[in-house]
Amino acid sequence: MTPIHLISCTSYRLLEEEIQKIVKDNPYTTVDNNIVSLEEIIEEANYQSLFDEIKYIVIKNINIFNTKRTKKEEIKEDEEEQEKTSSEEDLLNKYLDNPNPNTVLIFTTTTKPSLTKKITKKIKERYNLIIITDFDYKEIQNRIIEYFKKKKYTYEKDIPYYICTCCQNNYDLVMNELEKIELYYQNPQQIQLRDVQNIISKPLEDNNFKFIDSVLDKNLKESIKILEDLTILKISPLMLLILLSREYRNVLYALKYQDKYTKEDIMQKLNIKYTFQIDKIINRTYQYKEQELEDILLLAADINYKMLIGKLEQKTGLELFILKVCK
Repeated sequence: MTPIHLISCTSYRLLEEEIQKIVKDNPYTTVDNNIVSLEEIIEEANYQSLFDEIKYIVIKNINIFNTKRTKKEEIKEDEEEQEKTSSEEDLLNKYLDNPNPNTVLIFTTTTKPSLTKKITKKIKERYNLIIITDFDYKEIQNRIIEYFKKKKYTYEKDIPYYICTCCQNNYDLVMNELEKIELYYQNPQQIQLRDVQNIISKPLEDNNFKFIDSVLDKNLKESIKILEDLTILKISPLMLLILLSREYRNVLYALKYQDKYTKEDIMQKLNIKYTFQIDKIINRTYQYKEQELEDILLLAADINYKMLIGKLEQKTGLELFILKVCK
């Protein structure tokens, strides 16, 4: 039994699936490193049960494995915070040398850990490092097909692509919608596209697209209005920021390469199936300059990071992003 695991994944569903592979049917405790210190976590890990039972602890929002800061960032950061980070690394390093065999620690992060950091290297060499990359649209469609087969549903051939497109190729959203479809049909039978079009949340099918369009069109009033609707429906602000970032990247790519590649080549490279989608992206290249798009993507990455480590509340972070890009 491996006592230490480090899992990196941006999808909460995939992350949970990986955790379940480790814990199996055993109960586990989840702690948030933004709330509970690493010292307290290691103290709990070292605690010996009277009955020698295996204890599983999942640690969320662990940032100790993240990429090292630049010199500028280190100068800006409070000295006390630097000392805390250093002491936590030392503490965890000592625990990694002699972990409690009756405790399984599962560290999870939604950002890619730095493979050059000694502490990450030690986990990779001695224990279990898992880095899960995002699914592309083909992998997500295959998951949809597997889901239908497992539930013994038959389906019209366009349904997997339709679901994937409506959910913006987001695996977490796709799985939420599949669960709704299962609740609707319940017993195994033929799934009809017309039913799926009614089942899938209109905010996902329409409002997500409208939200992305309004932000990229710099329509601040409409962007905030749709965001409020999506918030009521509990659509993740972090997920919306990821969708926006991908669309800005698509526009940047088209802007850079539309004179070098054909429209069909760009569609293939961006995994776009329909011409109306690429036409919309190309039309947007006239609204932006290359440097502006690069600055927006840097801003999105910075806000995304602050959301993930808890320095920015997610909705506040997304609103800040919208205010800056819709000037």
